[in-house]
Amino acid sequence: MQHGEYSLYSYKLSDNTTSITIKDGSQLGTYTLMFTSQGRIVAHDTGGIFGEEKTIAYPVKGSKVYAEITEKGIKLQSGYHGRLSFTVIVNLEAFLVISRIIGEEYFIFDQKDKCLVGENLAYTTSYYITTHTNHLELRQDGSLDITKIEYSRIISIEQDSDGVIRMATDIILPGLGKLNKLCLFLPYEQQRQKLLQSVKRQPNIGSLLKQGERAVAGRLEGGIGRNSLVTYDVFIVDNLQSIKLIRRDNLTAILERKKQDVDLFYNKNQQYIVMRLGDTFLYIYPEPTEGTKGDYYRELSKESSALLSNLNNPLMDPNTKVLLNHINEKVYYEKAAEWRGNLLGKPLDHQIDLAFTRDHLYFLSSETKELLYSKPIKELKIYKQNQHLFLLQEDGLAFLKSSNIQILKMFVHTDEATLPNVWLDQNENPYYYHSDENGLHYYVQQNNLVDSISYRNLAAMQIEPTDVFQGFSKVVVTENDIVKTFYMDQLQLENLLQRAYILEKKVMLKTVETPVIYKSMVRSYSDLLIYEYFGQLTALYKGLDEFYELEISEEERTRKMASYLYYGIQNQRKRMDTISVFLPTMLNRMESDIFSRLFHKELDDKAFKTMQQQLVSITIQMKGNLLEIENSLAHLSSILIGRQSVAGLIEEKKKNGYKTSTYAALGGGIAIMAGLTIGAPLLLGGALMALNTKQSADMMKNQEQLTLAQDNKRNEFFLAKSLEMFDHFMATMLPYYVGRVNDSMFNTYQTMSEIYEPYLTTNDLKNECFLRVAAIYTYLHLPVEYGASEIRHTLLKDVFDRTDTISKDIANNTKAFQMKQEHLALLN
Repeated sequence: MQHGEYSLYSYKLSDNTTSITIKDGSQLGTYTLMFTSQGRIVAHDTGGIFGEEKTIAYPVKGSKVYAEITEKGIKLQSGYHGRLSFTVIVNLEAFLVISRIIGEEYFIFDQKDKCLVGENLAYTTSYYITTHTNHLELRQDGSLDITKIEYSRIISIEQDSDGVIRMATDIILPGLGKLNKLCLFLPYEQQRQKLLQSVKRQPNIGSLLKQGERAVAGRLEGGIGRNSLVTYDVFIVDNLQSIKLIRRDNLTAILERKKQDVDLFYNKNQQYIVMRLGDTFLYIYPEPTEGTKGDYYRELSKESSALLSNLNNPLMDPNTKVLLNHINEKVYYEKAAEWRGNLLGKPLDHQIDLAFTRDHLYFLSSETKELLYSKPIKELKIYKQNQHLFLLQEDGLAFLKSSNIQILKMFVHTDEATLPNVWLDQNENPYYYHSDENGLHYYVQQNNLVDSISYRNLAAMQIEPTDVFQGFSKVVVTENDIVKTFYMDQLQLENLLQRAYILEKKVMLKTVETPVIYKSMVRSYSDLLIYEYFGQLTALYKGLDEFYELEISEEERTRKMASYLYYGIQNQRKRMDTISVFLPTMLNRMESDIFSRLFHKELDDKAFKTMQQQLVSITIQMKGNLLEIENSLAHLSSILIGRQSVAGLIEEKKKNGYKTSTYAALGGGIAIMAGLTIGAPLLLGGALMALNTKQSADMMKNQEQLTLAQDNKRNEFFLAKSLEMFDHFMATMLPYYVGRVNDSMFNTYQTMSEIYEPYLTTNDLKNECFLRVAAIYTYLHLPVEYGASEIRHTLLKDVFDRTDTISKDIANNTKAFQMKQEHLALLN
């Protein structure tokens, strides 16, 4: 090194991008190429162990250096192959320093169509560049994709003293990603001047910006003026007070508004801005550059993200999950729900977007972006029923289906009280309804009648199982041979069904004598008792059929059927105890209430005590029959599934019918069959051990398979035996017990009829009996419980279908036969 000279950049031969050759250089020394502070290129050889240290200078001015733009930087290669030759790749930052000290004229670039581009000088990527009248094109090495940079979207452009062109723009470049500023290196001044002049000849957004304004490129969709669903490439220009949209192709302003006059919504999921201008919504898609999504509402973006990810956010009211008033939130959800109904006299059948402000909610068509409906949040009446939402307003109503109803609950209070009188038709259109003496009437608005169902013309109203809407029941009405289907919340259904029954039969009631109504009430009591006694048992029996429809192994089928039947019979035995004890007590209280309230007399409870004793006796006998089946199944204790896994199966049966998955309750957590133990092996002498190892293993495997097969056969035997006993019970004993239970009820009220004899001419007693008939009719025609699809009357019919004993008994009893016919006439 010369006096005061030092190395600016050094590169060793061991570097992957460096090659150094020194004539007569050492074999073991370390070679280093250095660019010095005095503009020299020198190579240093340490000489190794046996050689001499030396420094060789490259004659730059006499030989020059060949330069090539590559993906990794600028490759410098010596042009003189005397004592020193080299190849090295340096980054743009280093090259600019080196070329400034040595002299730009000593570096020869053969490529005129390549450049280096980066956000800074240290990290760049090479591109092929082509300049045009109004734009330039960049294409990365090895790629056919072209990135176009329009001159109009360049906010500013300048060339620094090193010849690097620096521009501010919004762009995505392959290999570099999102940039809002970039450095561009072209090796020749002529190229740089051509690009600068091309840009400056064209108007650009930078020349239009005022102090304090910022510009972000994007795309605009929506309707402006008379146009609809237009699409423009735009610049979104804003400051603290105003926002304007400028077309990128001709830099003309499309609109300009004060921010206080518009609502700007942020769509977090899709990364765009929605601007509301009155009833017009414009959709602005900023190109994803650094900081774009928070450019206008950085705090909005932050709050939206937190609220979406955590419904227990402290900014929300813990009781209603509604945003507190001090949060100025504006959020847009695309394809948030589907709705059906009628609002403002217009039918609804759309997928909708939702736009929320702190005090307003907007409903828009997801397809056309047309504003369909809007309302101040405080005026919205939204009811949540299970996973269904109903918007109920004076100007109409709508049924909303959404996979995430929490979206609405985050911003709007939803009333989870009982849904007002609303039903859905088979097309999911909601209607208001009310009933009076003339029939059922339904509306889309309170004064906009759609249709009525007259009780006088009502041929049938029946409830059918359905799983279309959770918590809703399917109601099928036949009027003048026209069948109408609708779905109603089960909590409302009881009142409607009972009211419809009462109003429908009210005219008949005037012509029917009290004894007939009394007998119908007794028949209803009998139906109720038979349902409560045998409905679950019949459901259990019918549920067995499903096990044969499943594609599972016989071992698995045996295990699950045995568990299902074992626990089902246990539940039935307990249920019969409860019914036989408490149902007579309940009937006694009801009859005592009539006597006390209507006739001011006390009722002797002897008849009901006798009934209770009879039912307890019947229960004991039935439990004995069922216990035999349970004891047979107890032989399979090693394979029975845990009780907790089966506990809800009977209810599941009754809820969802017999064709739903039988094994919903028999899923995870199933107990595994106890492992089979094999006797300890004989201890063999050392000489025989090796010889017998394979034979012992085979014997053990065969023994295990034999034992397992024997156990399976044993299990199948006891299950088959239990099923045979259950079949016999259902075919032979069930009709017998149904008849005895029916006789008990009949005999009790035969006794009671003598007590009622003096009052059978009173209308008060007729009305009481009729109301009880209506109540039991309603109860038996409702689902077995809220949220279920199976109807109680279906299970009762299953009981009657399994036996004709009752009809035979009634046929042999003239008075009972008359009673049955009169009851059917009243019900039908």
